Amino acid sequence: MPQAYRVGATLLLAAAADIAIDPVHTHIPLCPFKAITGWQCPLCGGLRAVYEMAHLRIGIALRDNVLVVVAIPLIVTLWLAWARRRVALRTPRWTLPMLVLLGVLFTVLRNLPPMTVLRP
Repeated sequence: MPQAYRVGATLLLAAAADIAIDPVHTHIPLCPFKAITGWQCPLCGGLRAVYEMAHLRIGIALRDNVLVVVAIPLIVTLWLAWARRRVALRTPRWTLPMLVLLGVLFTVLRNLPPMTVLRP
């Protein structure tokens, strides 16, 4: 099985586990980042957002974690292109630093007092 299909199967299995666990109504252990700092990390609310998107409640998913909701269609599109061998999985050197910067900026923004709309 090509690597793209293994990655896709793993992501689908993770999404299915998320839906089966129902993070909206099931207690999920506290995020280690939040436990240490008291801040919401860039992924806080991500499990709930995936669950709500699977049930086509996009507005609630956006409230849970807008970053995850925006990233999912991009990830699916890139995966489809990779699986169809239309693109190689090569990224420019600046990709990882930019993703880290995006995560840090989102974390800082969502934890500022006036930006409560970005918190789950």
